[in-house]
Amino acid sequence: MPFLETVRKLILAYKLSSASYFLFVGGAGSLHVPGSTLSCVDHPDFFLAYRRAISTSLAHIAYMEDRLGIMGTSLRRYREARIAEREGRASADDERRIKEYEDAIRKQDMASDFIKAGRTAYMFFDGNERFRWSFVWGKSGVVRGQCGAV
Repeated sequence: MPFLETVRKLILAYKLSSASYFLFVGGAGSLHVPGSTLSCVDHPDFFLAYRRAISTSLAHIAYMEDRLGIMGTSLRRYREARIAEREGRASADDERRIKEYEDAIRKQDMASDFIKAGRTAYMFFDGNERFRWSFVWGKSGVVRGQCGAV
């Protein structure tokens, strides 16, 4: 996976540099459902909740349209259909758009592989004492680190 290869190359570049510490920022891939060993991204409702949440942000939609084209446009249309539904003015086309968008997310969200790769990247760090590092993830502010020899 390109993401994991990039992380590996960043670590190699860090080791050749004069930097004294490596900080890696992960994401939701390492978070767990409270009271469970199940990772949030492995929960069947995670990506639907994630997409619903980001569809409320016009800034995020604009960013996605600029960077990802049709994915951003699709998210904007989904947002507009959900607003129409919430306001009681949804057309049959709006209902179809919501159903198709959410069915695709439930089947395989396009962000799933990237988020899970971020979680997998932790394997480069866990137990590694050959360099000084910290791995930060999620909104919880949790930091895991192993201060080994540089």
